[in-house]
Amino acid sequence: FDPKWMFFEGSLLFTSRPIMGLEEAKLPKMLISGGGGADTKKAKGEVGDYMSVENCVCLGAPEDVVRVNAPRPNQDYLAVELRCATCNSTFNDHVALMQHCTDSGHSPVTEFEASVIPSSHSEFLMYCNIVLQIAMKKRMMKWGNAYIDPNTFRDEEEIRIFDAYVCEFSLIQDQVKNPGKLCLGLTLDVQVKLQRTKSLLDMIKEEFPSPSEKNKKLIQKKFSGQCVIYTIDKRTFDIVEIDFQRSAATLPVEGL
Repeated sequence: FDPKWMFFEGSLLFTSRPIMGLEEAKLPKMLISGGGGADTKKAKGEVGDYMSVENCVCLGAPEDVVRVNAPRPNQDYLAVELRCATCNSTFNDHVALMQHCTDSGHSPVTEFEASVIPSSHSEFLMYCNIVLQIAMKKRMMKWGNAYIDPNTFRDEEEIRIFDAYVCEFSLIQDQVKNPGKLCLGLTLDVQVKLQRTKSLLDMIKEEFPSPSEKNKKLIQKKFSGQCVIYTIDKRTFDIVEIDFQRSAATLPVEGL
């Protein structure tokens, strides 16, 4: 249990495979029991953190969405998915899947026997876009709501330019091959992200070489409210105020 996360009553959780111990026959099940008692610091009438799983439903694609029919295997073959049934690993081909299973002793996903209920359009798109975001994070770096390749950029006049991509799945009408049916469409928005190669300190020294009281007020007025970016993980921070009495040497971070 991570206390930094909060799940409100009625929250939903998607999982790509069944979770052991949370089968439908074993629900509802209390995972974290809150409230006061002899083993807690809370009073008996006080309610603390708790989590209870009330229901589990196996959802499939909506009925009006076009599906790809996989060929049925004959008696000499077993149909498997390109993902592991023991861990959350997925693979590009069967060779990588079987190599993973051989090395780790895991097994591939073969057949899921639970009854599948067609999902709504919103549930289907929510799940697809979550999977898409996870796949993008594995291959690229997130910058705001976009993703970039941190190793691919071009420099122009003290500015570093990155190609940024915003991806989202949506449902569109398939009027050509399957009239009246919906299919999954991917929308890709290509943007650019700009990063100055000069640091904030370099810009201040270049524009205001004299540290007079008048220049300090001008620096505060010009740079307060602007945004700086950390070059390692591309996280951005707003400049609230510039402290001229402190430096990195006088304000060390504890533990570093």
